Amino acid sequence: MSPIGKIFVVLNFVFSLVILGVLGAILAKSEEYKNAYELEKQNFSAEQAKWDEERGALNSEIQTRRNDNTMLQERVNNETARADSEKREKDSLKTDNEQLRSDISQLQADYQKFTASLAELHANNKELSDKNVELINEKTAAVDARRAAQEAQARLEQDVTNLTATIEQLKAQIEELKGVAGDLNSQIEAVVQAGFDIASVRATPQIDAVVQRVNPELNLVVLSVGADDGVTRGTAFEVFKDGQYKGKVVVDDVYPDNCSARIVRGQGQISQNDSATTRL
Repeated sequence: MSPIGKIFVVLNFVFSLVILGVLGAILAKSEEYKNAYELEKQNFSAEQAKWDEERGALNSEIQTRRNDNTMLQERVNNETARADSEKREKDSLKTDNEQLRSDISQLQADYQKFTASLAELHANNKELSDKNVELINEKTAAVDARRAAQEAQARLEQDVTNLTATIEQLKAQIEELKGVAGDLNSQIEAVVQAGFDIASVRATPQIDAVVQRVNPELNLVVLSVGADDGVTRGTAFEVFKDGQYKGKVVVDDVYPDNCSARIVRGQGQISQNDSATTRL
């Protein structure tokens, strides 16, 4: 065999040894890897079981989370619905509040009008009360005036009755005076024919007086005039009151500032404070 062949045989032998060493190493490594793989496989199986347990726990937790999420979503939906309801209620309350404000403003305006109307009513009531008092006073005055008018009418009727009686008396007196006047005229004519100057006789002066006292028992009166006023014994006074003729008195006693006179006509009719005059 040639040296090259020997070299190639040696090389092949060496290469084979190397290959065997490598294969042995590889086999040894493979066994180690196999053991490591088995260990890793066991570890992986344990880890996988652990992972499966954790995954189950996670899936359970995920389901729980999903349930919680569902509940939370329902709560969110409920809260959203409630928020929407509260918003609608708030909007409704806002509208009601605005309406209430408007109603309050209207009520305040109405209250002010009512207050003004009430004040006006109080004023009108006071005015009516004052008017009522005034009307009551006027009614009272009218009643008093009517009563006074009735009394005055009764007095006037009595005065008319008295005046009618006085007129009848005066008519009788006139008739009597006419007879006396006829007699006086006859006497005057006789006196004139006898030559008496009638022009030399002065007319009776007018003297006005007031009846100061009346004594019906003695049929006497006291007049407020006397000698200082030109009154003499025998002076005749006609007595009257408010246009009503009452009678006649003739002076018996004369004093400086008064006199006493005898009632010759109208006894019982002449009273204190009646007027008297010598010439009607």
